[in-house]
Amino acid sequence: MPGGIDLSVVLAYTVGLIVLYLLFRLMWVPAKLLMRALYAVCAGTLAILVFNVFGRYFSLYIPVNPLSVLSAGFLGLPGICLILALKSLF
Repeated sequence: MPGGIDLSVVLAYTVGLIVLYLLFRLMWVPAKLLMRALYAVCAGTLAILVFNVFGRYFSLYIPVNPLSVLSAGFLGLPGICLILALKSLF
């Protein structure tokens, strides 16, 4: 058929789009988890810094290190309390 679209070309584009869609879906889940972890790290750092600003009046200080930032970021206020409890015990 002169000037027409070959069925194999349409099939190749369709398969290519499906593969592209599946690759995008496969990469979306790790990207979403990475963004959630990045948000937790930022929130934990900010929470510890705010706590250190107000805690210095009561002689309380939480060092900013990866473990304390992650626990404060993922656990929130209970994470900060956990860090303070562990700091007072050891």
